[in-house]
Amino acid sequence: MRDKMIRNRRKSGDSVGASVDTHLDDVVVPLGVTFTQHLVEGEILPDLPTLFRILQRMLAAAVQNLVTAGSRHLREIDSDIKLRQRRDELVSLLGTKVSNFRKMLDSLFGPGSALQLAGLDGRTEQEPVALLAQIERILDRFGPDAEMASPAFRAFQMDPQAVAEDFAEYQELKDLVSELNRENRRSDATIIAKNEAMSRYNLQFRWIAGCLESLYHLADQHELAERVKPSTRRPGRTEVDVEAEEPDGPGDQPEPAEPEAGPEAGS
Repeated sequence: MRDKMIRNRRKSGDSVGASVDTHLDDVVVPLGVTFTQHLVEGEILPDLPTLFRILQRMLAAAVQNLVTAGSRHLREIDSDIKLRQRRDELVSLLGTKVSNFRKMLDSLFGPGSALQLAGLDGRTEQEPVALLAQIERILDRFGPDAEMASPAFRAFQMDPQAVAEDFAEYQELKDLVSELNRENRRSDATIIAKNEAMSRYNLQFRWIAGCLESLYHLADQHELAERVKPSTRRPGRTEVDVEAEEPDGPGDQPEPAEPEAGPEAGS
């Protein structure tokens, strides 16, 4: 998992869940003794091992949901890589052609003609949509359907069909831009799903790890309780994991604040 925020949460979630496997008997026996002292006539001791297993499975499900949402988002991003690389290649190629065409216009029709005839100033656009607009102006005014201006010297004649062929990659770039816009909308949907899964995980981790921390304390397993204690600084993490980390580097981004608890968070 390349996503550090998910990777760190998974580490804490897995360690809290593993504490149930490792220390269940150490907790259930003394906890049962403590609870038995407070039973009244007609009451029986709850099934404590099942309670711990349910909490463990709830946390494991929250971890898996988060990992699945993160993986789906990464796959969506990876699927765009080749498209973006090809788009960048076309932008570089067509940008060079626009720049050369501008120079040719000024040479053929006279200084300033590129701006007057094709709306091309001294700047070649690097942003794909803006570059497409420049090429569209060239094709509108010098392509097969355009009324050509007379060159300064009759010996220099421009072939409208050749102009269109010179910018043959225009349509491919236009199609790629449209496709990437669709991919961006799909990517937006997966990032929203990932963020929602992370918010649910953060809340469930806080509740479940906090519950286990309290039960471990009641069983006099105070050292174990401290190991599963949820961090108050980093949502979805244990305090010991946060403290064990190296200080953030200058390039690290702070994690978002934990959302307020709501009734839908446990769903």
